[in-house]
Amino acid sequence: THFFPVQEAVIPWVLKQTERTSRSTCNFTSRDICVSSPTGSGKTLAYVLPIVQGLINRLVPRIRCLVVVPVQELAEQVANVFRNFIKGSTLRAVSITGGKVPLQIEQELLLRKIKGVADTYESLVDIVVSTPGRLVEHLQKTEGFNLRNLKYLVIDEADRVIDGIQNDWLFYLEKHLGQEIFSSLSLNYLRKRKSIFQKLLFSATLSQDPEKLKRLNLFQPILFTSTDKNKEASEVNNEKEERIEYLGKFTMPRELEEHYTVVESYFKPIVIAELLSSYRWRRVLCFCKSAAEASRLSKLISFLCPSLKIRDMSSLLQKSARNLVLQQFSNGEIDMLVSTDVIARGIDIPQVNYVISYDPPKYVRGYVHRAGRTGRAGMLGTVLTLTTPSQIVPFTQKLKEANRN
Repeated sequence: THFFPVQEAVIPWVLKQTERTSRSTCNFTSRDICVSSPTGSGKTLAYVLPIVQGLINRLVPRIRCLVVVPVQELAEQVANVFRNFIKGSTLRAVSITGGKVPLQIEQELLLRKIKGVADTYESLVDIVVSTPGRLVEHLQKTEGFNLRNLKYLVIDEADRVIDGIQNDWLFYLEKHLGQEIFSSLSLNYLRKRKSIFQKLLFSATLSQDPEKLKRLNLFQPILFTSTDKNKEASEVNNEKEERIEYLGKFTMPRELEEHYTVVESYFKPIVIAELLSSYRWRRVLCFCKSAAEASRLSKLISFLCPSLKIRDMSSLLQKSARNLVLQQFSNGEIDMLVSTDVIARGIDIPQVNYVISYDPPKYVRGYVHRAGRTGRAGMLGTVLTLTTPSQIVPFTQKLKEANRN
C-alpha cells in the first residue's frame, strides 16, 4: 500500500494550503492547482483525501465542496469514493445529476426549510458532486441552495467540462456567489470577495489553451504533471525538447501496451472474433463511434462467438441499465463490452484487460481517454486500434501529437 506519484505531490500541497487558510486572520487565498496525469493514476483520491481532512472538523453542515464532472456515471463514482472516506464522521456527500431522479428529490437531499423562520434553510450535506447542467438547474430553481460557504471547487475531467461549459455553469456559479473578476490581487479585491475557495482542476488531457483556462479565473495556479523519467540525459538537458515533453501533454501509464493494425472495414469484426476465440481475450472494452454501430457490432460478434457474452452500451440506455451492464462487466460476467465514448471519461472500470478502438478516435484526447480505461493503478493493459488504409496516416499523425511512438 502506497500513494501514487500524483497523490504524493498533490495531497500535501492541498493540506498545506488548507492549514494556511484556517490559520489566517485575513482573507488568505489558496493558490489554485491544475493536475495533468494519466488516467488511472489516482487523481480522484488526490483530491478526496485532503478535502475530507480539511472538512472533518466542521461543526455545522454547509456545502463546502463542489465537484463538477461531465457525466452522470462519473458523478456517482466520485460521490461513492467520498462516502467511503467519510464513514464514521458527520460529513455527508451527495451526487446531483438528474437522469431519472426528479429535481424535488435532490432538493430534499440537499436542504430543508427551518420551521417558523421565513425563507431560511439549512444544508443537509457538505460535499456535492454534480454535472454542469444539473448544477445550473439547482442554482436557478432550488430555493435556499447556498454555495457561499464553498472552500473547494473541483473540476474533474476539466478539459471536457471547460470545452462544453454546458449551460454556462461557471457564469451562474459566479453570479450566485456575487463574484467580480479582478485583474490583480489587491486590498479592494479581498474586501469585495464574498467567497474564498480553492479551485482544483484534474484531467489526463488538461488544456494548455490560455483562453480556456482564463475563463476559470484561476488564482496563481500551480501545475502538477507527469513526466517520463526514462529519458536519456541528453534529452533531459535539452531545454527545448524537455519543454515539449513537459506538461505531460498527453500522459499515459507505463504499464500500457499500445498497438494498431491496418485492416479493411469489412474484416474488422473477423479480427475481433479471432482475438476473442483464438487468443482468448477477455474483459475487452471496444469503442465505436456511434450507438448504432455499437449495437450492430455487438450482435455480429455474438453471432460469430456464440459461447461468449457480448453486450453493448451507449447513452441511449437508461442510467440504471448502464450501471447494471458496468457492474456485470466488472464482475467478469460480460466478456466484451461494446460502447460509445460515454464511458471513456474518467470512469474507473476495474480489471479492463484490453481496449479496442473499432475506428480511430477523431481527436487525440479521445485516444488518450479510451486507452486510459486499461492499464490503471499499476495494472497491465493493452490497447489496439483498428485502422483502414485510408485512416492510417491521420491516425499516426495523432499518435505523434500525443508523443506516442
